[in-house]
Amino acid sequence: MAVSSVYTTKSLLRDAQDRYFNICALCTTELDPLMLLDYVKSIEKRAGRTPSPRWHSRILDIDIIDYNRSVYSFDNLEIPHPEMDKRSFVLYPMLDILPDYTHPVSCRTLTEMVKLIDDKLEIQKAGELAWR
Repeated sequence: MAVSSVYTTKSLLRDAQDRYFNICALCTTELDPLMLLDYVKSIEKRAGRTPSPRWHSRILDIDIIDYNRSVYSFDNLEIPHPEMDKRSFVLYPMLDILPDYTHPVSCRTLTEMVKLIDDKLEIQKAGELAWR
């Protein structure tokens, strides 16, 4: 339904890795959250993603940040994403496409979360995606 601008950030490890490219996409689906997780993992695999250490370079990483502004807790999936409010690379792109979003647990708006963030990842807008 909508895709954010492209943003770049340093690695969460703040090491010599190349900058990461980040976007958010707003989608509709008839899949439940666990089926959606299986689906996005299959997309990652088809794109060539292979196992790597946490927070290291990978060809593609798709996270489910929110699902209908509801709260879910499964063994392998928490929604909303438990680290979303600490990640500029989630908040800034999300603000592009959902400026009125309010976190279903903290009740903070994206603007409030952005003001509180201190991740030092040097987020930069890199450009726009052409889609559709």
